[in-house]
Amino acid sequence: MLVQEIIGAFTGQNARDKKKATTAACLFGLTAGALAGILLAPQSGKETRQLIADKSVEGAKAVKEASVHTAEKVRDVAHDVKDSMAQKAHEAKDMAAEMREAARKARREARSNGDELKEGMHDVADDVLDTTKDVKQEVKEGAQDIKDDVKDTHRNIQNDFNK
Repeated sequence: MLVQEIIGAFTGQNARDKKKATTAACLFGLTAGALAGILLAPQSGKETRQLIADKSVEGAKAVKEASVHTAEKVRDVAHDVKDSMAQKAHEAKDMAAEMREAARKARREARSNGDELKEGMHDVADDVLDTTKDVKQEVKEGAQDIKDDVKDTHRNIQNDFNK
């Protein structure tokens, strides 16, 4: 029992059950009151029937007016919802177009950056190659200088030894 009440509280079933009970009690009370009014009325049967007929016509008119009013409200709300949904759809379409354009722009920038990086890498490779050639030439010249120095030193030592 307690579990059912807790589940009913979460699902809203308790509130629906209370509304059903209240509606049923109101209808019962309304019917009992109308019946008691008819039975205990101080008027004659003909007058009572005429009164019931008049009230029935008034009630039918009131129901018709309420129905027309409710239908107008529903139509207005439906129209507002339709307009709102159309506006949201249009905004979503515009946003999608903006996102596609941003993606295209990012792709173009990435390609451009890739091309610039590729060019930069070629430039660096060329610089490394040139530097390598320069270093090779300097090492060759340095080796030749050392070779010449060794030969001179060797000659000097031979000359000193021969003396």
